[in-house]
Amino acid sequence: MAAEFVSLSQDDFELYAAQMEQVKARVNAALGFFALPPAYPSVEAGLLQLRLALETVVMSSLVSNRSAIERVTSSFAQKDYKKALALAKEANPSFWPQPSEQRLDTETNLMRMWPITTGYLTEDEYKPTWGRLSAWLHATNPFKAMPTPVEGANFGREVIGKLTTLLNHHSVRLADRDELLVCIMSELETDRVHVFGFSR
Repeated sequence: MAAEFVSLSQDDFELYAAQMEQVKARVNAALGFFALPPAYPSVEAGLLQLRLALETVVMSSLVSNRSAIERVTSSFAQKDYKKALALAKEANPSFWPQPSEQRLDTETNLMRMWPITTGYLTEDEYKPTWGRLSAWLHATNPFKAMPTPVEGANFGREVIGKLTTLLNHHSVRLADRDELLVCIMSELETDRVHVFGFSR
């Protein structure tokens, strides 16, 4: 597969797919926690998985630039999510996935990728979403009201819905690469992540 492209390598495909498998695993774990009777520990565990999934999305397009991804992971380790986002964007201005769906073009009778324009987690929503998820992961002031576990689980499910729409079928340009990478999160026959490339 790698030989068909000028810049994308087999390692790029495999590393990106592995990142997306991590996102899938974390989203599925979160759903499991939210399916339990609502209680703070299980809801908090689910929201933690979603925060980690968001961080993985930010880092994923940098798998082709090791030094950049190390700077971003270092910022996340220091809980500086704003700096992590800025570093990711500096290394790859096209780092955020672009959601799409495959539909039949009735004029050409060919399958085409059509952009999804609503209902997905946007780059602008990343910071406030990360912030709300993180707010659940700290001990709270006993003199302040806390959201209920049901509210936390509902928020988590909302994030999952937007994250699923963003990633289910998406394209992204990796750092320092010319071709477009396309990702399908659940291939029909295997249920595994499938990635392939498009030349310009």
